[in-house]
Amino acid sequence: MIAGFINENDEPVIEVKLDLGKEKRPVNAVIDTGFNGYICVPKKLIDESDWEFLGIEEYELASGELMRERVFLGRVEMGMEKLVAFILSTNSSDTLIGTKLLKNRMLTINFANKTLKIEKISENTNTE
Repeated sequence: MIAGFINENDEPVIEVKLDLGKEKRPVNAVIDTGFNGYICVPKKLIDESDWEFLGIEEYELASGELMRERVFLGRVEMGMEKLVAFILSTNSSDTLIGTKLLKNRMLTINFANKTLKIEKISENTNTE
C-alpha cells in the first residue's frame, strides 16, 4: 500500500522516486485523474536524467489547448514497485501521476481527513 496526503491546494499527493540514472530523487507527485498518461515530470529533472528520448507527443489540455512535449522512457519507483514508464516533459514545476500508472490499483481519497491510499489489486478481482 502507498499512503499519501491532500495538500494545501486540496490535491492528492504521493511520494515517488525518479530513477535519474546517477541518483534516485524523491518527489511529491500530484495524482491527476484527468491525465490519462503515465507521469509528467518537470523538464529540469528530465535534463538531469539518463532517460531515453522517444519522440514528441501532442496532447490536449482540459482548456482545449494543444501542447507538444518530449516523451522519454524512464524509471519510477511507486511504493515498493519499480516501474518503467513513458514520461512526458512539462514546463511546470509539478510532477503529475496519470491514470495509466494507477492501472490495477485502487485509489481511495479521504478529503475529510486529508489522506489517500493506493492499493495494488489482482487483475482478476472484481471491484463492482
